[in-house]
Amino acid sequence: MKRRRFFSLTLFSFIFTTFLPVFHKVFAQETENNFYKLGSLTDLEENGFLLNENLEIGAVLVILKEDNSLIAIEPTCTHMGCLVEWNKQENLFICPCHNSKFQEDGKVVEGLAISDLPIYQVKIENNTVFVANQ
Repeated sequence: MKRRRFFSLTLFSFIFTTFLPVFHKVFAQETENNFYKLGSLTDLEENGFLLNENLEIGAVLVILKEDNSLIAIEPTCTHMGCLVEWNKQENLFICPCHNSKFQEDGKVVEGLAISDLPIYQVKIENNTVFVANQ
């Protein structure tokens, strides 16, 4: 490797690692009090749910129930990692892979799941849905 290329790469690496935390702060989805923006209230009302598998806190599924209450869970089944689905008729989250069932609060009801689904705090501000760890 030539000396000029070596110094160029070293300088680039230094600049990149120095400013990376700054860019992360600017572009992160985190808001005050560790709440993360999930999506719009309009999308939630139209679809009945919001799903984001790429938040820093993990995958999040928010369900809008018929009584307009909200449920926010980590939708990854604790048995084999499949995404659970909300079943309105049974008021349960059901794993399509091996039929594990979970209550609204994430507790296992039946099936092969080994532990409960984590739940999140959820709030709505200015037509935007936010979630945070409990």
